[in-house]
Amino acid sequence: MTEQLYVNVETKEGLDGMRAKPAMYLGSTGVLKQGHAPRALTQMAQEVLSNSLDEALAGYGKTVTVTINEDQSMTISDNGRGLPKGHDHTFDAVIRSATAPHTSGKFDDANYAGKNTTGTHGIGLKATNAISSKLIIEAICSSSKLDKKTGESVPDGGLVHYIIEFEQATVLRAEEIQSWSKKDLETEEVKTGTNITFWPDDTILESNVWTLNDLLPRLEASAFLFPGVEVKLIDKRDNVEKSWCYERGLEDYIEKMSKGETLLSSMQKPIVVDQLSEVDNFTFKVTAALVYSDDMNSIVETYANGVPTKEGGPHLDGFNAGLLKAINDFATDKRLIKQAFRLSDVSEGLIAALHVQVPSKIFETEGQTKEKLATVQAKQATQQAVYQTLTNFFYDNLEVATEIVEKTESARQAREAAAKSRKDSKASRDAKKSKRLEISSKLKQATSKDVSKRELIITEGDSASNAKRDKRYQAVLGIRGKIRNVFELTLSEALKNEEVSTIIGSIGAGVGSECDPEQSNYGAIMFACFDGETKVKSLDGNSYSFNELIDSDTKELWVYSMDSNGRVVPALAKNIRKTGDRSKMVRVTLDNGEVIESTPEHLFMTVDGVYAEAQNLQSGQSLMPLYTKLDDRGYELFYSQADGRYEFTHRMVADNVHSVEKSLANERLKNEDHHRNHNSIQVHHKDENKRNNLPKNLEWKTAKEHWTHHAEDGDRFARYNQSEERLEHLKDLHQEGVYDQSYFGNNGYNGSDRQKNDLKNAHSRGVYDKNYQKLAEYNQSDKHKEVVAKTNASKKHIDSVTRSKILMSVRFLVEHDMPVDEYHYDMYRNKTAMRFVNALEYFGSIDRMIEEALKTEPREFEHAKDFRFSYDSDRKQKNQIAKVVRKILDANEDVTEDRYNAEKGSRTPRFDRAIEKFGSYEELIEYASAYNHKVVSVETIEYDETKPVYCMTVDKYHNFFLDSGVLVKNCDADDDGAHINTLLLALFYKFMRNLITAGKVYLIIPPLYKAEKYVKGKPEIKMYFTEQELAADRHNLSGYDIKRYKGLGEMDKDTEAYDAITNHATRRVVQVTIEDAMRAAQMMKVLMGGDASLRAEWIEDTIDFEEMAYS
Repeated sequence: MTEQLYVNVETKEGLDGMRAKPAMYLGSTGVLKQGHAPRALTQMAQEVLSNSLDEALAGYGKTVTVTINEDQSMTISDNGRGLPKGHDHTFDAVIRSATAPHTSGKFDDANYAGKNTTGTHGIGLKATNAISSKLIIEAICSSSKLDKKTGESVPDGGLVHYIIEFEQATVLRAEEIQSWSKKDLETEEVKTGTNITFWPDDTILESNVWTLNDLLPRLEASAFLFPGVEVKLIDKRDNVEKSWCYERGLEDYIEKMSKGETLLSSMQKPIVVDQLSEVDNFTFKVTAALVYSDDMNSIVETYANGVPTKEGGPHLDGFNAGLLKAINDFATDKRLIKQAFRLSDVSEGLIAALHVQVPSKIFETEGQTKEKLATVQAKQATQQAVYQTLTNFFYDNLEVATEIVEKTESARQAREAAAKSRKDSKASRDAKKSKRLEISSKLKQATSKDVSKRELIITEGDSASNAKRDKRYQAVLGIRGKIRNVFELTLSEALKNEEVSTIIGSIGAGVGSECDPEQSNYGAIMFACFDGETKVKSLDGNSYSFNELIDSDTKELWVYSMDSNGRVVPALAKNIRKTGDRSKMVRVTLDNGEVIESTPEHLFMTVDGVYAEAQNLQSGQSLMPLYTKLDDRGYELFYSQADGRYEFTHRMVADNVHSVEKSLANERLKNEDHHRNHNSIQVHHKDENKRNNLPKNLEWKTAKEHWTHHAEDGDRFARYNQSEERLEHLKDLHQEGVYDQSYFGNNGYNGSDRQKNDLKNAHSRGVYDKNYQKLAEYNQSDKHKEVVAKTNASKKHIDSVTRSKILMSVRFLVEHDMPVDEYHYDMYRNKTAMRFVNALEYFGSIDRMIEEALKTEPREFEHAKDFRFSYDSDRKQKNQIAKVVRKILDANEDVTEDRYNAEKGSRTPRFDRAIEKFGSYEELIEYASAYNHKVVSVETIEYDETKPVYCMTVDKYHNFFLDSGVLVKNCDADDDGAHINTLLLALFYKFMRNLITAGKVYLIIPPLYKAEKYVKGKPEIKMYFTEQELAADRHNLSGYDIKRYKGLGEMDKDTEAYDAITNHATRRVVQVTIEDAMRAAQMMKVLMGGDASLRAEWIEDTIDFEEMAYS
């Protein structure tokens, strides 16, 4: 007889039950994906955020602020009505709202004026409190008193400021801080609102570290869903601040989602749905926005009461039904079709967002996390609103409607006729029967028949693909060449690329809407540049080949780069490495005789700021140039395309790298006692080598400090200052007028004929010989300072300075063909010049101002405002002129007025105006000569043996100048960890998106460092994937040799490559989300597409795979 055992029945009340089973209320408490926080942690923020958004929805407060504190606690603040405290001096209401499940002020529509709020379960804040080690609520709300007749709290017209602290259900502190009576508020303005701070409990959560990967999309979506509400994020851990506010709501959202997509030609803006819909005496608010692109996939994001519903629900069903019916009815009525469309037809190319606000009384979701709407009436409400809006739109916008029908008809015909793309898709699923998509010989297959356990690892080149692996479950596919950017290609065109067809054929799941993850040959798919003689230009005055850098084990190199405004900047290149071996290369020959060899797909920047692959460069195409030269003193200058002039390299480097030190030098200048000729700060080369412009060799000094430093160099400097050579040099400078107003300052005497005669007399008397020291002592004396102070304070001096600053401002306007009026003068004036109204009063008329200004020489000065963007039009016109002149120069012809005017276009200024624009013929020729580097030829070379290729990483700017003077894009992380990964993500996103949504696609993150030491004759190796990891473990690395990896191709295939790529215990893997792939796809469209304005915006939007994994 079997013994029957009975167990006790245990009941957990209140928050204890939530702590026991947190996943039921908030989602998983474990880290499911590297680079992401536990789902429960993000949901805790969502629950508190929803309360603040509900206040905004009800019409109270327009700002919600989310603050991540340094200790990983989070504070969410709003300026709503304040969370109710309880009547009189009790805290009953707020205590129940934070500790008693199914307690809410939103069950009764009267509290929220019938608004369609999110928090209707009475669970959210309680769940957050339950999974926190501590929670504090601080609010200013209406004070109330108990109505003895009804037993209910009623407002008494006053306000109360309170704070209450919880440790789950235990109240640690509850006190009123201040109160205001109704009478007090008649004279004092007090703003209401709520601050909730909570500390996620790391004894329940696997990680309590917030990740922006999870938070940013949610916060931005909240701003889209609640038009006019500002959502702020403050991350005190990294001093990050972001803010979102979208007045047009989902219309703004769709415009952002579709940026870079090729929309239907007649579709200038999204179609917007914004309607109230009545069902069963309940009012729903339905908002949506949608566009159609020429893509074959669709994206429809849905929300209910401000919460993302990733699993859809009745509202999505209603949207689809309304869309399908509206298109079918219109197309049938206009006799555009003979057969009705299916949902798959009208969905092709659709990009849409839907938000349905459901009345609180009937708002239901499947589970507390609300990922699927369960309110059945939402289907009818949404279908009514979408159908009515789209029908009205179609008849009012026949051109757009007709183009949508034509696209849909094309999709229907493709489906019915099994057009070429569908045949290719079928062939990709059945590789054995296809002659085009054969399983590649490059594929090293896995032997196991259990598909769910097999993984396909896609690597760059043969070296990484030879890593030790588990042959039962791990297949490896080595890609020898870069895959194509698929966004400009149809499926048929993409399949002509060997690498694309190999990948699709190997996976075997099909493409497009027919891509079936269940048919995939693998349970998981994972993706784990220059010729060695190519030289990079360094700021130390030298140029280095990649071979030299690799051989010398150079870790970092300061290089020339370019920022998003087209300005040359210094940048620190890191991770200088070999990225693989290639036999196919592209040789680019420039008009200056330089020859560059690179991989075919490496990106070069053209002169208009667009990146182009080396293999796509054309003869005669202009590349972004860097020209440098030395002045007569030995200082290096570079030509600034942004400003149209040569600038000192050492000033540019010091301005960008040592900005803090520059501020300190200016402070020292203000406080030191110096001669007026020393009233400036200067950049000093520490090693006296004027070409070594490395940041560590430069420092800011005041002019006096600089002079003193060189004076202390010893007798050599002193002897030179007293030598005949020096005296002759000074005389030459004076005779050339170097020491005029621009040197001494315009005070009426300095620079005048009288002063020049005095200087000549001083020379003739030998003042700068025997009496030089005596004169120097006088210049530093108190008597001299008194004379200078008296002169500077004189009316004559002040009047001269005032006049000079006005005239230099007017001269600037005249030089740049701008009108001399109040707007332009006040915009571009000298920073210390008087404003236009006063300047006009000073001179009496504009004509006189211009007349006097033309008598002066143009001078550089600091402007009252930053005019960089207004100045761009001037630069564009200069570039138009330069193109014409450069074309004439390239033909070895003289640039004459007749030749120029015959060559120029109708919109380019004539020769005389061109000369005026540049100031002189010589400056025009110099600008045109420095305008670009032209491509003479582009050759594809196939070597018999593979050659090593190299690259490096430049943070922030992501580009660097070669010694040949052209700008190329860097390789982020591992060269192929960014470019190849991005191309692969784009491929999967366009043609095999279902594999991503099924969670089958991953990235393998390559390690950055290895630490190695030998123990008993055997190597012991540790890998580090970030700078932070290495820094944190340095105290354990005594005796280890630390090296930076130069790419997967450099690793030992049986140990290091095995640990990095195929060893489950040591490799780093990131699961790709559809959002990751969408961002990668967007990047490829921006970088490689035809819209230059999108490239200008692309800085922070590039994918940082390291951040994805470790933020």
